[in-house]
Amino acid sequence: MTKYSLKNIFLGVGIGLIISSMANISAAPESLTKDEVIREAQRYNLIVMDAKDMIKKEAPAPTPEQPESKPEEQGVVTIVIESGATSEGIAEQLLSNKLISSKQEFLHRLREQKKESKVQIGSFKIPQGSSLDKIIEIITTSPR
Repeated sequence: MTKYSLKNIFLGVGIGLIISSMANISAAPESLTKDEVIREAQRYNLIVMDAKDMIKKEAPAPTPEQPESKPEEQGVVTIVIESGATSEGIAEQLLSNKLISSKQEFLHRLREQKKESKVQIGSFKIPQGSSLDKIIEIITTSPR
């Protein structure tokens, strides 16, 4: 029977690790394009930002599909969330209606509460000055 020394066993394992690492490096996939990275990030509801997104912009004027609040409901904004709406789109709508001050902060809080997939479809009345948590609670509860 042959005796095996600990030194030779470690040497064999080390050589095996080096060879397998070299094989992995040489077989690595090609680098992804910017569009592929963005598409994958959106697939997992990650925030995709570029330099111009980091600069604070003035909120755009409401579009026709965003209902204005009625005079008797001063301080309450009605938001309509349609089927297929993304978290980014909802954040943009909240930002343009001045219900939130930061799109990224809202998306982060939504993810933190694990409620990205719990957003409901419908029309929601959101009081001006509501906290992020209150807004998330409103849009993740079935509309009345």
